[in-house]
Amino acid sequence: MRHYRCRHDIIADILSRAIKNPSRISYLAQAGNLPLDRAKPLIQDLITHGLLSYNPEDRTYTATELAYEWTAMYKKLREIYDLYI
Repeated sequence: MRHYRCRHDIIADILSRAIKNPSRISYLAQAGNLPLDRAKPLIQDLITHGLLSYNPEDRTYTATELAYEWTAMYKKLREIYDLYI
């Protein structure tokens, strides 16, 4: 069975990249497997909701503490979901 990615899967991929190390927007888009024009609004939403922070000096995005919590919760929910599918 093919698994289609939803918005949450893409967000998890982007946040996982930002958790590993601060990254520029192009690397976050690549991690989410999105073109840059589709990744920009999504990344802006993540900043607005407090999951990413932007450092204008080196133009990198860093995961916040809330991103760590969100990612941990997502992984647990994904494990439960995968048990029943």
